[in-house]
Amino acid sequence: DRCLPYKVIKVLENLYRILSINGIATIIAVDKNQLEQTIIQIFGKEINIQGYLTRFIDYDFEVPNNTQNEYLKEKYFWIPMDAFKVLDLFNFQLREKLKIISEMELNDNIDDSEFQIITYTILLSTKRDNPKLYKILPRTIYSYSNKTKKIEDTNFYKFNEYIKGLGIYDELEDAKAYQIYLLGLFGELIEIDINELKAYTQIDQLNQATLTSRISPNRYILPNMIKFIDTINN
Repeated sequence: DRCLPYKVIKVLENLYRILSINGIATIIAVDKNQLEQTIIQIFGKEINIQGYLTRFIDYDFEVPNNTQNEYLKEKYFWIPMDAFKVLDLFNFQLREKLKIISEMELNDNIDDSEFQIITYTILLSTKRDNPKLYKILPRTIYSYSNKTKKIEDTNFYKFNEYIKGLGIYDELEDAKAYQIYLLGLFGELIEIDINELKAYTQIDQLNQATLTSRISPNRYILPNMIKFIDTINN
């Protein structure tokens, strides 16, 4: 299907001549609709398409037309379906999706947690789609300071607005949980008034203790995510 029409026909006819050998079965995988259009383009609308194809094909079978995500889910069973939804929202082609999945497969900092896999999918997709925004992600564990900031002045706000704009939170079953997960990357948020943060994220159960614990160096989540960011940044 990547050949010019006349070459498609030439390849088909040459296969017939070369491989018409007793005891050998040849399997030809094609997009039949596309092939039929090619035949019409070369020989005209009056041609008997099925009659022409019987010269080369004795039996034909239809392969189930699974969606791209069904194919990926079957091949990469360890990745939750929501991660594939995220890749769709970035409008990636199959080749780009496979590259992102390959990066995750090769990274030792990913465990089988659904939250981690989906969050890392968001990070890797951002790196590919918006490298400039990706660079604002912190590379070190954040230390507390006494400064105060407006939510609009934080890197978390920039990143979160980008994710919201893509419609990712609308697709995830527990969007608030993923926001909390991403909060752990942005230690600057301990400088934000908790009520302002709750109003912005719409996470009512958010409190200062929860937020502080999320950026604690003792939690495995944040150090692992920073390692992950460092790795995929190379």
